[in-house]
Amino acid sequence: MGFFIMLFSAIIGLALIIYGFLCIKSHKIRSIASIIIGVALVIIAIWLGMPK
Repeated sequence: MGFFIMLFSAIIGLALIIYGFLCIKSHKIRSIASIIIGVALVIIAIWLGMPK
């Protein structure tokens, strides 16, 4: 279960980061928010993937 949460968190985070960088000129606030949320999701995925 934790593996799938880690995988989906990484995929959604990367998608939000890419979306944020692609739309940075037209939607400043939305793109910055999506980049921040994407980075947070990728950090959560890395934290979940580390051995405990």
